[in-house]
Amino acid sequence: MGYSSILVHVDKKPSAQQRVQLAAQLAHASECPLIGLFAGFIPDPTYFYLMDNPHEFVEADRRRRLQIREKIRGEFHALTGTLSLGAEWRAAEQDSLSTALQESREAGLVVAGQYEPSNIEGPIARQILEALILESGRPVLVVPCAGQFLSAGARVMIAWNGSREAARAA
Repeated sequence: MGYSSILVHVDKKPSAQQRVQLAAQLAHASECPLIGLFAGFIPDPTYFYLMDNPHEFVEADRRRRLQIREKIRGEFHALTGTLSLGAEWRAAEQDSLSTALQESREAGLVVAGQYEPSNIEGPIARQILEALILESGRPVLVVPCAGQFLSAGARVMIAWNGSREAARAA
């Protein structure tokens, strides 16, 4: 089955590179574009109104996140540079959760990473994964955080609860 596009959620975790490689293989096999989405924790500036000089903190944090994002963007383009159908980079600028859902609804397949309790992104990492699975309305391939996965799709598992909706989805 071919996909119109494949969206891969990219973050700061070391397992993200393996996820991108797997998504790139799937995009190559489906002859579709690959879209990398960087969405992580973005603090809301309104929470810092009680601090002294909050604008300095917010600006320093913005610069730090931009530096991390550009490093990961470079790694993404290095891993996907050989794709004949191209790769796109997108990043959340304000609300990561809303951006991830909006971008995922335009993709044929979403590739995301398993939630890791040690993730430095905190609760937003779990929220993004849950939202992609439950609210995107798209098939989501969750790549485990432990182990090596050089290919995907050899065996398929379908979650089933016996309902009419599950039968229709399958």
